[in-house]
Amino acid sequence: MRFRYDIGVLRAIAVISVLLFHFRVPFFEGGFAGVDVFFVISGFLMTKIILTKFDNESFNLIEFYNKRIKRIIPVLLVVVLIVLLFSTFFFFNSDLRQNSKNAFVSSIFISNIFYWLFSGYFDPESQNNIFLHSWSLSVEWQFYMIYPLMLICVRKLYLKNRKIFKIILLLFTLLSFIFCLWVVLIDSNFAFYMIPSRAWEMTLGGLAFLYSEELKEYTNAFFSKLLVVLGYVTILCCNILLNESFLWPSAYALIPTLATFFILTYDLEFRFLKNRLIQFFGDISYSLYLWHWPVFIAFKYFGLLSWESVILMCLISTILAFLTFKYVESNKKISNTKFVFITIPVILIFSGMVFKYPNNYITKNYKVYSEELTTIGNFTYDYANTSRLNQYNSCNCFLTSNADYKIYDQQQCFNISNSKKNILLLGDSHAAQFSYSMRKKLSSNYNLLEVSAGFTMPFKDPKGRKESVSLINEFYNDFMTSTSGEIDMAFVSVHWLSYNRGSVDYTKEELRENILSLIEYLEAKNIKTYILGQSEVYSLEFPRVVVINKIFDEPYIDYLEEDVFEMNEYLRSFIPKKNFVDIYNLNRIHKFDDIKDMPYMMDDNHFTIYGADQIIDILFEEYIIAFLNE
Repeated sequence: MRFRYDIGVLRAIAVISVLLFHFRVPFFEGGFAGVDVFFVISGFLMTKIILTKFDNESFNLIEFYNKRIKRIIPVLLVVVLIVLLFSTFFFFNSDLRQNSKNAFVSSIFISNIFYWLFSGYFDPESQNNIFLHSWSLSVEWQFYMIYPLMLICVRKLYLKNRKIFKIILLLFTLLSFIFCLWVVLIDSNFAFYMIPSRAWEMTLGGLAFLYSEELKEYTNAFFSKLLVVLGYVTILCCNILLNESFLWPSAYALIPTLATFFILTYDLEFRFLKNRLIQFFGDISYSLYLWHWPVFIAFKYFGLLSWESVILMCLISTILAFLTFKYVESNKKISNTKFVFITIPVILIFSGMVFKYPNNYITKNYKVYSEELTTIGNFTYDYANTSRLNQYNSCNCFLTSNADYKIYDQQQCFNISNSKKNILLLGDSHAAQFSYSMRKKLSSNYNLLEVSAGFTMPFKDPKGRKESVSLINEFYNDFMTSTSGEIDMAFVSVHWLSYNRGSVDYTKEELRENILSLIEYLEAKNIKTYILGQSEVYSLEFPRVVVINKIFDEPYIDYLEEDVFEMNEYLRSFIPKKNFVDIYNLNRIHKFDDIKDMPYMMDDNHFTIYGADQIIDILFEEYIIAFLNE
């Protein structure tokens, strides 16, 4: 079998694109499409292996599985084990528990299902999960398990009537693609993580193998070369043309996958394909994919992300990938089923023990942090399990997808008082974070109405999550149409940076128009309206920023995301001064209480009660009292 240099190049392009995308390098915003390229390659190779064995009447399912085990699992297990050991010494216990849980599901190839089912609104796992990238390996492994069984079912048809067999695979690919287009609009997380909506990418690779000879026969040499060159250029351009605002996978996924399809189909050799450096990265692509994300998360975890660190992360990832490729992938003593069946139970038991007992002997005696820093570092997890629910949803007035929260209580939250001043709190989680503090401050002298809904904006006819949109629409269409002068003031608080993320999807101009329309609508009802500006967002959870500050004396401001200040200034530029409340990085807000070890933020952008209390004190003194005394 002739060595395919083009596959090595595709692997190199794909893994470098993914790596630079994850490392946040400019002009690689669409690098995530490298995973789709990998899926097409996998489908091509698996189809070629299985059908060639069918032709030779030598296919053996157990042998096929055995080879996949030796190729995929040993390297993964080595990386998982090393990363888990590293976490035991250097991660805080709350994060260590998350790493151990994710190591467990990654080792048995169900991480894609786990991440689809258990991604919470406040949960920082998706951004800080050191095994997040294992989802694609789980998808591939599930494909390896199911695909040969599917082909075995139509083996006789393949041997007797290949034309019908090709049509069947083509129809399956189309059905999977159509399902993908449908489900991405219904449940984008399912579409992203699950094999039914990803299968078409892999079987597209199978079609590249099956239709290769036919397409070569009907395409002249010039056009073949043109398609292949355009294929490479297209995949490279995906890094620039695509970004995370695109629904994925969707029709846009045809761009990198079809480009890969044509490259694999025509199997052309160019001189540049044999470049040793490119082929080197193609050889180590699997190990590099496994290592690059844990390296990135480790740097991010300790607040070490910078332009300079990108080069260091690339170097470390490449060195680790090379060592793993040489001493694990290429080592038959390790890359075998015996190693796998010994190591998997070890990792599962180890990860289970760490999850159950994160405060074990090693973490108590050999952690690199003092007891004080450990307490601060574990704050986000501890707070989520103690105070978060009471802060955000003490009166069942916050609607979000998180299962910890109860159904929105309209009778409680839409309740107008005829004997007190009525104040409305309107927004998403950035409104809900003030709920407890505002109720406590207003006490019995004022009545608080609250409409807090995640995954949407508090506008008329909003975009976003179905349930949240329904609540906002009911608030405007039913409740507000029946009120006239009962509400005295309104505070609107939103994580404005989420205006174009996921299903919310506004342009900046649409955001501006809707905010001004909201002000006009509320003031037309004689409601004094205040729009809270964008609050701080940090590059990592604020409690860990405090830890870094105490170890290295790095100022908090160094970890503020730059686009937050820009958003706040954008809001200030068009919201009337009388309606705008600037809460961004206020000097009078105490960000950490050294006596109580209490940070003012619980994660990277939500206030704790300690932080919310301080903001509400300002709102009460400067806006509520002043207005009501007019």
